[in-house]
Amino acid sequence: MNVREYRHTKDPTCPIVVTLLASTKLEVPRGYFKGRPDQAQGTDAEVVTEAAGRVCYDSWGKGRSSAEYHEHIRESGHKSVTFHASLTVLIEHISHGCSAQLNRHKVGCAVSQRSQRYVDESDTPWVWHPAIRRLAEDNEDVRNALGEHEANARMLYGILVDELSASSTLAPLDARKEARGAARGVLGMAVETEEVFTFSVEALREFLRQRDNPHADEEIRQLADILRAVGHAVFGSYVEVSHE
Repeated sequence: MNVREYRHTKDPTCPIVVTLLASTKLEVPRGYFKGRPDQAQGTDAEVVTEAAGRVCYDSWGKGRSSAEYHEHIRESGHKSVTFHASLTVLIEHISHGCSAQLNRHKVGCAVSQRSQRYVDESDTPWVWHPAIRRLAEDNEDVRNALGEHEANARMLYGILVDELSASSTLAPLDARKEARGAARGVLGMAVETEEVFTFSVEALREFLRQRDNPHADEEIRQLADILRAVGHAVFGSYVEVSHE
């Protein structure tokens, strides 16, 4: 099985990588639904969504084709059926600032993020905002200042973890966890993180409505652009949403 990784296609400096870990798969043949030849068509996730809708109205073998049915579901806003299909992705090389925005999308989602209390962040890369990356590319003073800032923050983080761990009355593992939790405050929001994130169809649609538009922050817009491509592969045309 090929690993399906997705990256930003327009900005080669964008470090974000999204890997599709899992998605809704049919466990029955498409003929199980007893529809017409133009029904139960599309991706497995689309077929599950269609099945959920047709059960409501007993419409297999009647009325619309699959393509027409999906268009009708989108136009009518029949959101209950678009929670049945989902995808799970590994999101890597985003900043904590970006993850703070991403994790606000909780309805229809499941989130598991790298823990700064359990993980040693001494050597974790920093993911600077796209605007800062562009500025640093042409400005040596900015590049040097960013490097110095990272080095100082890492040094202070190490000192704090060591000193807090040594002075703690807790068991060694608990002391280290508590120390890392306290010391992470000096690392800032540009420190890299990663998440496993599950979206239902409707949750991804809502995420794209809010984040894949000019009013959103640029880093999460880049993530949204990548997730749109992943969603299109799994959910088909459901990821085409209006921002109105």
